[in-house]
Amino acid sequence: MCSRKKKQEKLKQVDHIMNKLKPYWGCNMLMIMMEYYIYEFFALDFLKTIPEPPASIGMVSTSHFQLVIKKCKYSFNVYSRIIGPSGSTIQAIQRFSGCQLKVKSTETCDLYVNMVTVACENVAKWRFEKAKEAISYVLQNKNDQVSSNQRAEQMVRNRCREIQRAKNAYGPGIFNPNDNAMIEENEENGNETQSAAILEDFSNETGNHDQ
Repeated sequence: MCSRKKKQEKLKQVDHIMNKLKPYWGCNMLMIMMEYYIYEFFALDFLKTIPEPPASIGMVSTSHFQLVIKKCKYSFNVYSRIIGPSGSTIQAIQRFSGCQLKVKSTETCDLYVNMVTVACENVAKWRFEKAKEAISYVLQNKNDQVSSNQRAEQMVRNRCREIQRAKNAYGPGIFNPNDNAMIEENEENGNETQSAAILEDFSNETGNHDQ
């Protein structure tokens, strides 16, 4: 569980991002800029630097590997932790490792991560090891870095979706920068409770999900 200090730090980062995004509330750039700020603030540093693979040896072919994770050993939703908000974490793992991943959760204790890559045998093995290393890092959640960043990212996504829905329902004129007091009031009142709830509950999900 995150410390109160870390929770407050993440809430401040979320508020900072939403302030940065205000100029884009009424235009199509909102979601693009949202992704930019999410990456800048909440992408995991460990997965940002793409490692250099070894020199290729032999013929190129399609290789497969299946990782089995005992999800009942963990107190959180393993599927959700690996996938991340809107798939951002698994996408980062794929970029980091060079593998395509598909996660399958079952009604039993087993969760399957199917990996596919097209490369020479030695590079394929290296990529599979990197994928396992990245997944292990995400599940280890050292100093709550992964869970706290995922929770904060989810808050930003939720707020931006609400803004996008309002734009689609009422048109971009609702976000007139000279007449947005009501929008800002809703932003403050509606999201403080939501943010606190997400901070408390995101890492404690217990349901199973299939993909």
